[in-house]
Amino acid sequence: VAPIYKDGEPTDPSSYRPISVLSVLNNLHEKLLAARIHKFLDKYHILCPQQHGFRSEHSTSTAVLSLTQAINSALNNNKLVAVVYFDLKKAFDTVDHSVLLGKLKHYGFRGTSFDLFPSYFRDRYQIVRINNIYSLPQRIEIGVPQGSVLGPLFFS
Repeated sequence: VAPIYKDGEPTDPSSYRPISVLSVLNNLHEKLLAARIHKFLDKYHILCPQQHGFRSEHSTSTAVLSLTQAINSALNNNKLVAVVYFDLKKAFDTVDHSVLLGKLKHYGFRGTSFDLFPSYFRDRYQIVRINNIYSLPQRIEIGVPQGSVLGPLFFS
């Protein structure tokens, strides 16, 4: 894991985002698996159409357009409009593996594809690198890796 400065006081650890630096082979494996997962999610319309994050052919622009259209439609029909924005702090770090695995099973992932998911989380360790100084390995018991291909998909 490489801590990347985002903002705030440079001496405060919370001013850094932990980005996972994965091997090329691991990234390739994750890309192949992510493509299969996306195909499954799209085929069975599992993701909400209003979800724009972490999806191909979706962006902040499509999210703003969708929101603007919804607001205009409501106003044209004399409806009250309220918009709430929030920022999820440490969101990737709080994903519970057992809850995620339960949701994947609930949505219909079975067989070999599903069997890969528990191994993705089991016995996973991280080492933090700062200026070529490495920490001791730390077991990861919760969360999904930021900087990985599957991290955003598993978070969403």
